[in-house]
Amino acid sequence: MKTVLITGATAGIGYEMAKQYRAQGWRVLFCGRRLDRLERIERELDPKSIGLAKFFCIDVKHSDEFTQVKHWLAAHEGGLDLVVANAGFSLSGRFEDLNENDYRRQFDVNFYGVMNSIRPFLSELKKSKGQIAIIGSGNSYLAIYGASPYCSSKFAVRAFAECLRMEMAEKGVSVTLVCPGFVDTEIHRVDNSGVFHPEGPHPAAIPKWIQASAQSAAASIMRGISRRKAEVWVTFHVKFAILLELLLKPVSRIIRNRIRA
Repeated sequence: MKTVLITGATAGIGYEMAKQYRAQGWRVLFCGRRLDRLERIERELDPKSIGLAKFFCIDVKHSDEFTQVKHWLAAHEGGLDLVVANAGFSLSGRFEDLNENDYRRQFDVNFYGVMNSIRPFLSELKKSKGQIAIIGSGNSYLAIYGASPYCSSKFAVRAFAECLRMEMAEKGVSVTLVCPGFVDTEIHRVDNSGVFHPEGPHPAAIPKWIQASAQSAAASIMRGISRRKAEVWVTFHVKFAILLELLLKPVSRIIRNRIRA
């Protein structure tokens, strides 16, 4: 039985990936900060409590919290085959209205949180010739108005993923960078302080027709991971936008100048 570790699994893409990997027969280890949701998801994924799903209450900003996962793996057979570094949040605002701490908080989760989620498990992944999946964003390529903290963190994540891919290739470990476009998740219901608001705010400016469901996004991501692809671009719109950026940057810049985060 293969084992996957997923961070940020209490909602959205992470939650859907946990469900779908469990349905495919994987043992699922999943992390998040909201204990009530973690407990509910464990009961959902492993109703008979036989160890097919296990949650860990972890804030990815703190690397030492992953020690509990290491201890659990050491006490159970099977090793680790895949780490999905998914946890993240979006901080928005114009540079002149934000301060240094805003940028630090964004990078603590979106960049250092990715590193913290991967580093403790490199030895296990090298043993299994396993995989690393890093959830970046379409904003790994495309900067937009009023989102410099988020876009900067995701640009950094893309550079990190590319470097890590080269380093891990000689160890037999693949690294997949995932760049989703607009996905219907809770990310826009988390404010700049990282506090979740169940009823909003949600950007009405993003029409439903341009958003993918978290379920379909997760399925696309998992197909790319299974093929050990270097990058997975999720939704037609983000594929078009990234290609436009790469091929016709001036036109892309004109379009992005009209978008507000």
